[in-house]
Amino acid sequence: MGYRNFVLKAMTSGIKAALSLSGKDMKAKRMVQLAKEFTPIIDVDTKYGNISFLGSDFLPIFRAESFHTKEPSTLEWIDSFTDGSLFWDIGANVGVYSLYAALKPGIKVIAFEPAGINFFMLVRNIELNKKYDTVYSLCIALSDSTEISTLYMPNTKIGKTGHTIGEPVNITGNPTDTVFKQGTIGYTVDDLVLDNKIPFPNYIKIDVDGIESKILKGASKTLKDDRLKSVLVEIDARNTDKKKEIESIMKGAGMKLVKIGEGLNYIFSR
Repeated sequence: MGYRNFVLKAMTSGIKAALSLSGKDMKAKRMVQLAKEFTPIIDVDTKYGNISFLGSDFLPIFRAESFHTKEPSTLEWIDSFTDGSLFWDIGANVGVYSLYAALKPGIKVIAFEPAGINFFMLVRNIELNKKYDTVYSLCIALSDSTEISTLYMPNTKIGKTGHTIGEPVNITGNPTDTVFKQGTIGYTVDDLVLDNKIPFPNYIKIDVDGIESKILKGASKTLKDDRLKSVLVEIDARNTDKKKEIESIMKGAGMKLVKIGEGLNYIFSR
């Protein structure tokens, strides 16, 4: 069902509720209030079952409705996960790929999303789908050092990307404007695994729009561990220095590039 149908449904529901509460003379502002309180739910059918997403803004709706077409190679990569695996979704946003992986039998997920506005929607979507036993959400950032830091946000819209820890840069490595600064805790992958006893990942997705190489530098020990089977990293090929750096890190960890998918996604496997 498209967004237009959801809007029509919202209007109809709001009008019916308003008339039932106070009759035909209900004030217009009350009807507007009811319409604003209505949040459409977008249902997406997948090979493992249904996923429901809250459509509270344009981008969450877009992410739900483009589920099958935006990054089919990412879905295929998740389909390849072996039973009993743990998936780390770094830069989970509103939970599109976390929730899809959680539908696959035997897969558990740790979803990392440092931006508070997106983390709220991530948690709501996990709750909506009753996946709180299989998707564990953390509102923290990952980088090359463990410290209290700043998350630089070029926007504060639900579902938007481009937020980076430590420095305001975009995916090409160039400076970007900041409209909001959020305090956050940054960890290295290795510190999370070694010091905090977080379960070891078998698959990692890194989609953070700018500091992918920093995250990989902070995961040097984890990357070399044979328990880690595959890593998907978003790389902007226009930034040739960063691309070479990431490819060098992955090669040194014993990972080979096996596919380049949509959305600048490079898939490395052991």
